[in-house]
Amino acid sequence: MLRRSQVDIRNNAAFKSIADANLEALRVRIQSYSHSLEGAVGLIAASDNVTLADWRHYTKALDIETTLPGIRGMGLAIAVPWGAEEPFLDDHDDQPGFLLFRPYYAADMPIDTVEQRLAASKGWVLAPFIGEHFLEELTLDQKTQFHVAVFDSNIINTNTLIYNSEGD
Repeated sequence: MLRRSQVDIRNNAAFKSIADANLEALRVRIQSYSHSLEGAVGLIAASDNVTLADWRHYTKALDIETTLPGIRGMGLAIAVPWGAEEPFLDDHDDQPGFLLFRPYYAADMPIDTVEQRLAASKGWVLAPFIGEHFLEELTLDQKTQFHVAVFDSNIINTNTLIYNSEGD
């Protein structure tokens, strides 16, 4: 009985170590995405008019495919007029993933309160990323020691599956 307890303690400690390492790797990956959006906000703040060419130079300099696994690009979110939602929605991609948003504000307005931020809001910079690329290979243990499945619901089925390290 004592021997079984020692094995359980060791196994639990090993699992906790693997889980903690993967959680930290996930935090670092999200933080790198967030820093890229902070840079995009800086680009917008530094210019009176960010052109499409400016935006393309910025995103090209990031080397997104290499430095930000899973990112499908970066963009700006702007208000869509009432009644124009359908054509806008007919354009978005069906691959499951996530969107990371960072607001940007008018430079000459205070943003200390919620009301001030709403009044100063000019839009959002965003980074869409695909779950499969974002969550794969966070650490070396992921393929050999455990598997991860992420669902977009508490209902577990193929319709809510975002990522499964075991494949289909």
